Amino acid sequence: MNDQRTAFAIYQNLLDRIDDSLAQADFHKYLSCVCIPHALITTDVLFSINTKKEFAIIFKKTRQNLKLKNISGLTRHCLGAHFENENTIVAKHETRLITDKLIIQESFVAVSTLIQVEGNWRAQQTQYNCSSISLPVDLSDLERSRLLETS
Repeated sequence: MNDQRTAFAIYQNLLDRIDDSLAQADFHKYLSCVCIPHALITTDVLFSINTKKEFAIIFKKTRQNLKLKNISGLTRHCLGAHFENENTIVAKHETRLITDKLIIQESFVAVSTLIQVEGNWRAQQTQYNCSSISLPVDLSDLERSRLLETS
């Protein structure tokens, strides 16, 4: 049962749920797909998202940025996945940002670690092969929010 096809299907389902949550503005669905804390790693930054409030900022800003850039589609496709153990999957996916059927930037690849929490698979860590500026969210928004809270 714990083969690559199963891991692949679990991961693609998680990616689809995240994409659907963004399209439907369903933050609770989005939150059900991720662990807190969540490590987000790019070629230029290591970022930890530590609270529901921080995920709410990321969710809101991602939706705003997609709309601002007139992105009609954000597609993610699983490229491969395998079980590390019965409660951990390591998987790779490709993301494309599309507007009016045109790809607006180079696709980027990410490797995620998923863990099973109370029977549900959630992303615990995502490592991208690009800089943070290529992501559909500006992480500086979250950093500014953190600075405001501490001042």
